[in-house]
Formats: sequence, structure tokens, C-alpha cells
Amino acid sequence: IDSGEVPGRLVAVDGQPVVAVVCQPWTGDIFLAARGLGATLNGRPLQLTKQTSLAGKLVMTESSAHQFHDGQVEFMTRLGQEHCASRVMGSGTLTLTQVAAGAGIAGMVPKFHPIDHLAGALIAFEAGAWVMNSNGEDNLFPTEGGLMVAAPGAAAKLWPLWQPDLAGVHGG
Repeated sequence: IDSGEVPGRLVAVDGQPVVAVVCQPWTGDIFLAARGLGATLNGRPLQLTKQTSLAGKLVMTESSAHQFHDGQVEFMTRLGQEHCASRVMGSGTLTLTQVAAGAGIAGMVPKFHPIDHLAGALIAFEAGAWVMNSNGEDNLFPTEGGLMVAAPGAAAKLWPLWQPDLAGVHGG
């Protein structure tokens, strides 16, 4: 799978991601991952640590093109009630990839697309993130719905906050 544009490149075999490269153009940072071999940032190994609280942390998310999707404002409000900041990053690939570097404890995209998101998902996974689909199942390559990558310990705290947002995206 090749998006044909920066920031991500990915090799997938039989529907499974194998190698991913993401460049953050404005900093020149290069993220690499190979299935089962870990992830790096500029050659430095990445390994996420367990999170025990949402308070004081950052969750990255994406809008639908240039607008918030139904339920997104409410989701961001629920995060705020947990004393957790939220940011719309403007790049689904980097939203997921930045979790691997510890820039936030989680990243969510409301509608997964492998060209846009799979490289970031593999990099986060190889750094130790939990990767789940809109149904709350472990899934690096969902065929429909959204995707969340989260540092260990964060997904269980974020899922109840994210689930109502998904109803707005998918009409459920």
C-alpha cells in the first residue's frame, strides 16, 4: 500500500502490515517499524509506558475533512471532564504515529483507511500501543469503522469515552 504522498509508506502482505515508514516533514523525524521487530524514531527504539490516569494527558483525534463529525465535540468535552486535553492534529497518519513517540497517550481516527492510517497504526503497535477497532477488538487492519491506538493502560479508560462518539460517526 502506497499513498503516493508524504508522510507514510507501508508494505502489507496478505492483508497484514509488515513494514512502515512515516516522515514528519516539518521536523524531519523518521519513524520506522517492522512487524515483530519494534519501532524507532530517528534510529532510537520506541517503547510506551503504562498509563494509570487520563488527567494531564493528551489524546489526539481527527475531524472529518474540515469539520467535526457528529459526536466529536461531545467526545472532546468528556475528555476535558477527565482533565485530559484533546487536539485535532490534521494528519491521521501522524495522529497515530505520534502516540508511539509519547506525544499523547492515544490517537483516534473515526474512519480507518489503510492508505491513510495503517503505517501509523503499525508503528504505534510496535512501540507497545494497544490497537483496537470501533468494536473494541484488537485489530490492526479493520475493514470498517474507526481505529484507536493507546498507550498500555489508557485504552480501557478511553473506550467508554470514545464509544458514544462512534455512534455519531457510524449512525449507531
